[in-house]
Amino acid sequence: MVREISGVFDLFWNGDWSVPISALVDRPATPADLEEARTTLRELIAADNYPYPINQDAAEFKSILKHEIDKFVWAPGHLVWADPAEIAATGRTTRMPELLYRRVGRLDTELLIESPYFVPRDRAIDRFKELREQGVRVRVLTNSLASNDVLAAHGGYADRRKQVLRSGVELYELRADAGVIRKRIAFFGAKAALHAKVLVFDRQDVFIGSLNLDPRSSDINTEAGLYVESPELAAQVVTWMDEGVLPENSYRVRLDEDGTVSWVTRDNGREVVYHRDPESTAWQRFTAGFIGLLPVEDQL
Repeated sequence: MVREISGVFDLFWNGDWSVPISALVDRPATPADLEEARTTLRELIAADNYPYPINQDAAEFKSILKHEIDKFVWAPGHLVWADPAEIAATGRTTRMPELLYRRVGRLDTELLIESPYFVPRDRAIDRFKELREQGVRVRVLTNSLASNDVLAAHGGYADRRKQVLRSGVELYELRADAGVIRKRIAFFGAKAALHAKVLVFDRQDVFIGSLNLDPRSSDINTEAGLYVESPELAAQVVTWMDEGVLPENSYRVRLDEDGTVSWVTRDNGREVVYHRDPESTAWQRFTAGFIGLLPVEDQL
């Protein structure tokens, strides 16, 4: 797969849609600029609660890498990517979403999803409903309003949240204080935020890449991802994904009998129920709600 990925990178970097940095800057960067940037980065990391050590010496790093290589799972894999030429010619890309839709059409038991931005269209919601009618379990973890770093994306998602729940999806939102899984999420100050884009099909195949499940990723962006056929790897990924939906890390979103949305979690062993977006401010709720009213879904 490395040669395939390298070829796609070359296609992007050498294509007509790429511009050299020299055409965009006033002056070329110097070694002094690089050292200044390194110093600033080290200071930022030292001041933050960054979970990964970066000052390991080469021998220590090689030892860690050797240990990781021994745990590798070897399996058939494919690179899935969106071609910029298709967007230039038609104004949108269909390559990646259509491949995933075809795989969803072959599901037997389960679809597990993690996506930081989750704005499903009518087609996806209808497909979720069909899957549930066929006995296929669908579980989604996405960001809560408090953990989301893009209010516009959350506005589009919140506008579809009730429809998603009515389709039978098990829906979870990441808590902004999800400290147990801090090594697999991005941190913005003291706030946790989901950033992984992962799908597991029937615990047999895994997709991991840059594709969010939203219109922008599906139609506009040039995304890429790895599709790997491996029950062994899928089992490892599912164990990792299961951490994200634990009550200490997420809210289970549900639709109450009166049709309102509520969020259920646990704090100090006690069940807590919220009736509006947990740990969010009035301004965040207003902004996301207002954006959800605008006809901009295809840009989210």
